[in-house]
Amino acid sequence: MSGLLGSRFTKKKKINLATLLTGLVSLSVALTLTILLLASYQSNKQSLFETTFALNYSAATKMSRSIDSLFKSMRSGLAYTGARIAAGDLSDVQETQKQLESLRLGSHFFNSIAVVDETGLVRSVDPPSVGTAGTYIAMEATKEALASRKPYISKPYTSATGRLIIFMSEPLFDKDGDYRGFIGGSLYLQEDNVLNMMFGMHNRNSDGSYFYIVSSNGHVLFHPNRHR
Repeated sequence: MSGLLGSRFTKKKKINLATLLTGLVSLSVALTLTILLLASYQSNKQSLFETTFALNYSAATKMSRSIDSLFKSMRSGLAYTGARIAAGDLSDVQETQKQLESLRLGSHFFNSIAVVDETGLVRSVDPPSVGTAGTYIAMEATKEALASRKPYISKPYTSATGRLIIFMSEPLFDKDGDYRGFIGGSLYLQEDNVLNMMFGMHNRNSDGSYFYIVSSNGHVLFHPNRHR
C-alpha cells in the first residue's frame, strides 16, 4: 500500500517538474523575443530619426542659401533703382514714382517702397495708398537707416498702421558723392510677401515638418502660421 502511494507521488512530482521546465523555457523565449522586438523598434526609431534629421538639415541648408540669395537680390534691386533715382531729381515725384512702381511690381520683393531725402522727408512711396508721401519719417528703424548712410536692414517692428514690418534700405548718393537720403523697401510679415511666395506653397513636407525663418536676434521673420 505504501509502495503504491510513493509511486503516485513520484509520478505527480515528475509531471509538475516537466510543466515547470516547459513554462520556464516558454517564458525565456517570450522574454527574448520581446527584448529583440524592443531593441529592433528602438534601432529603427533612431535610424528613422537620424534619417529625417539629415534630410531636414539638408533641406534647411538649401533654404538658407535661397533666402540669402533672395535678400541679396532685394538689396541689389534697391541699389540699382536708387542709383537711377539719385542721378536725377528727387523732387520729380512722377518719375520717382514710376521707378518705385517698376521695382515693386517687377520684382515682387517688397510690399511697399519709399524714397526719403537727407532731411527725412518722404519724397515718394509706392503704392500711394500707404499715404506717407510728403511727411517726415517717424519710425526708429527709418531714422536709423537715414543716420547710418549705409545699407540697412531692421529688426521686425510694428508700424504706425499696426503692421509687423521688416525694413531694408540702400543709401542714395549723387554723382558728386553727396548723400541724398535712402530708398527703402518694407516687407509686411503678416501679409502676402515674397517669403510667402517662395516658401509658402512648398513649405510642408509629407512627414509634417516645415520651414520657418528666424533673425540673428531670435525674431521670427517668416512662419507658416502668420500669427507667429
